Amino acid sequence: MNLCTNAAHAMDGEGILDIRLYPVDLSESDLADQHIVDIRPGPCLKLSVSDTGCGIDAKTMERIFDPYFTTKEVGKGSGLGLAVVHGIVKRHDGAITVMSEPGKGTEFSVYIPRIETAAEVPVETPHKAPIGYIVPGRRTGGCRNGNKNLSATRLQGYRRNGQPSCP
Repeated sequence: MNLCTNAAHAMDGEGILDIRLYPVDLSESDLADQHIVDIRPGPCLKLSVSDTGCGIDAKTMERIFDPYFTTKEVGKGSGLGLAVVHGIVKRHDGAITVMSEPGKGTEFSVYIPRIETAAEVPVETPHKAPIGYIVPGRRTGGCRNGNKNLSATRLQGYRRNGQPSCP
């Protein structure tokens, strides 16, 4: 969210914000060629957030992830956003890179190692649900609310006490 907010501010109401998420397999040469540090080669998910905003100069790039560093005027930003993003990425054994050119825009790339096996999480559904209990995983049909038809897609997956969940 912070990367998108910063991009929107950099574009000042005009421009293109591009968000992509896709799997990549990073090799040793990819890490070296793309200056990606603090991550091991292997399967990752790459989140790319790019904008056509004002870009970031070299002096600012040196401090971009420093806590409390901001280029915004007093009261407009805390300088914690990118530091928090950096911390979250690191806690997930990931890496983040930035490419920018003043006047041309910026691209942040976040790499998070992929987990190849699904974690087993036991899911228990009570035999008798209390009033107001929503049981996930049950398909319902559409229902009528006054003169408005609510689509099955919107309601799909939930039942309340065994009845279709209608607002």
